[in-house]
Amino acid sequence: MCQQTLHLSVALIDEILNRVKISLAVLQLLGITCVLIAAKYVERFPPEITSLCNLTDNTYEPQQVLDMEKFILKELKFDLNFCEPIMFLDRFLEVEKEDKEVLCILFGLVMPFIAQ
Repeated sequence: MCQQTLHLSVALIDEILNRVKISLAVLQLLGITCVLIAAKYVERFPPEITSLCNLTDNTYEPQQVLDMEKFILKELKFDLNFCEPIMFLDRFLEVEKEDKEVLCILFGLVMPFIAQ
């Protein structure tokens, strides 16, 4: 999975935890479901749900992941457009590939935000 998937996963988890009180018992389910949603949004080939369930030592069934996915998407009103610094960095690097000075300045300005 790429970095954008990771950053979107964390943003989704953060947004859901800000909106809804999630019990500790389903926090891992929230995490793998956010990874699934982010991978579906960013990646060409998202991971299999059973693979994600295996990461939790089969604590959750695939149907529970699908139910949590529905819950998350309804809670977010299907709005997955989060402005993450890594997305701006990727786009900017596509445009400014040749200018090394701009790249050095950009990394100096953006890296503290990515590290958060």
